[in-house]
Amino acid sequence: MSDDSSLRSRLEPLLTYLDATDFPKIARRYFALNFFDGVLTMMGFTMGYYMVGGRDPNPIFGAGVAAIVAMGLSGFVGALMTEIAEREREIHELERNMFKDLDNTM
Repeated sequence: MSDDSSLRSRLEPLLTYLDATDFPKIARRYFALNFFDGVLTMMGFTMGYYMVGGRDPNPIFGAGVAAIVAMGLSGFVGALMTEIAEREREIHELERNMFKDLDNTM
């Protein structure tokens, strides 16, 4: 029980931040973009593999799944970093315009 509450207390600031920044909407958009990139990557793997004479589907399937996972993770982390940087820039701009420090206000 304490492990669950400890994990929850650690994740609470992140979940609050993600909720406040509309991240789920942004994540869906980036997921769709990265999904399409993954499909094109898989097509490229498959075409290249068959062009050089490969006929066993196991290696291409493994490489494709690994590429899709890597691209999905890369897209998620990239979107998260971009949105955090944008929100921080907006807060700094607001602080500059208000002549007030907004640390610890959320």
